[in-house]
Amino acid sequence: MDFRGVSRNAPCPCGSGRKYKKCCYRAERWITQLDRAFAIELLDEFIADCDERSDAMHVFRGDVDLDVPAMTDHFRETSEAAFLFWLAFDRELDDGTYVVDRILKANPILPPGPRRYLEQMRETAMMPYEVVAVRPGSSVVLCRLGIQEEIEVREKTASTMLKRWDMLVARLNPLGPTGGPEIEMGAMNIAPMDQEEIAAVVHRELGKQSDGGDCTRLFKDLGPLFHGIWLESIVTPRLPVLHTTDGDQVEMVTMWFDVLDEERVRSALTAEPSLQCNDNTWSWIVDDSMLGTVNLEGPRLKLLTNSQPRSDRGRQLIERIAQDAVEYRGQDCVDPREEARKAILSGERPETPASGEDEIPPEIRDQLFQEFMAKHNQHWLDDQIPALDHQTPRFAAQSPTLQPRLVALLKEIENEYLHALAAGEPAFDPTWMWEELGLSDHQDAPRVRHAVRLAHESL
Repeated sequence: MDFRGVSRNAPCPCGSGRKYKKCCYRAERWITQLDRAFAIELLDEFIADCDERSDAMHVFRGDVDLDVPAMTDHFRETSEAAFLFWLAFDRELDDGTYVVDRILKANPILPPGPRRYLEQMRETAMMPYEVVAVRPGSSVVLCRLGIQEEIEVREKTASTMLKRWDMLVARLNPLGPTGGPEIEMGAMNIAPMDQEEIAAVVHRELGKQSDGGDCTRLFKDLGPLFHGIWLESIVTPRLPVLHTTDGDQVEMVTMWFDVLDEERVRSALTAEPSLQCNDNTWSWIVDDSMLGTVNLEGPRLKLLTNSQPRSDRGRQLIERIAQDAVEYRGQDCVDPREEARKAILSGERPETPASGEDEIPPEIRDQLFQEFMAKHNQHWLDDQIPALDHQTPRFAAQSPTLQPRLVALLKEIENEYLHALAAGEPAFDPTWMWEELGLSDHQDAPRVRHAVRLAHESL
């Protein structure tokens, strides 16, 4: 029976009376794992000798230096797989065809399974998706950015690793060996700091499409851009700008003074109301906020703060109370973002502290964390948040312009919570905040919500 040219919504040629897509479509287009592996091996061999490979590689990767420890074997394999599929199925050649067309033409007696795989993958592109639901051990529900359309992909491994509100750029095989949609090789997990840029690209490019039709060709062209954003996040990661409660950028500032009269300095520090003494260390606390510490180390006095304005303010305090008993010598300033970036690029990972008798038991640590986060999140709802134009989340929930930003924040908080749970770290369920803010009916609100409870109530 010939199924060629039959529309998916047309009556099935077998005479069952059902639509083709509900009847023989899946059986007729079934692709096995062997078919897929054979086709990918054919792609790999053909592209290895492809004349356009070198130029295409430069377009896809640009001038990014991949020779850094952070570029692990896993990331390299992901990049290579993404490039292989992009060059085969997405990069339009001078004659308007694709590399896959050459492969099909050069192999006229290709078995039906591998041929079907190559033909259907020709109609795909790398597209950005949000994870909206996870069924561990079974599947993942994705929503493509730019359209409100969910698709369930059968991914046993990915369903144990991905969490709700993760973002990935992936190529979906519409009908894989499992009999349904599957994520193909080369899927790129987008870092939280880069998700806004990906979303902005999609919004901008889709806005250029006046006909609102199929946008596969558009996404085929965007493949190198998506890959570049992902690659940059690995080799030159962007890190968030941290601010103190005063709104100043966080910098670790160490300021030194020569001590000319230790007894006078000690007396002056101890007499200052904003300095709380503990042996040779004084905590600098103003309005219940910790601004820094002062350490008396023999002939030297050291002031440690987390911003330049606080350090300057601390210098004025010390010189005012100690007067000519101290003499300013200088300071060192460290940007924690740069230190973190260097550690990431060097491939360093934080060391796990050795267990000992003084280690806090996990159940006590979790209880303390739960109680702290419960109080923190309750206050957060009424705090002025810079990302919300210094408005409170309660205000933003009622604002048409600020509500989308608030929803993005809530999704990010929930995603961090899910990853912390998976890593076995202390985690506090934040899903109750949607209802507290009157957003329980929002399309992105969690389907299961929990009331806020302190740790002793949970126990």
